[in-house]
Amino acid sequence: SLPEKFSASVARHAEQIAMRMEGQQWSFRHFGEQSNRVASGLKALGVSKGDRVALYCINSEALWWLISVF
Repeated sequence: SLPEKFSASVARHAEQIAMRMEGQQWSFRHFGEQSNRVASGLKALGVSKGDRVALYCINSEALWWLISVF
């Protein structure tokens, strides 16, 4: 599954740069940590497997790591 592939990439390339944008850079580890925070927050709100979630955000680092999770 896509989440399994994402987790494997984080584990395999944790310290490598996953993205550079507007003079900043983020590692695979950073994306993994952020995706876990989002998943925990969604679970706390009662979102479960199969539910649909809408994203509304500007083109930013936040958008790209959210997309990478889903």
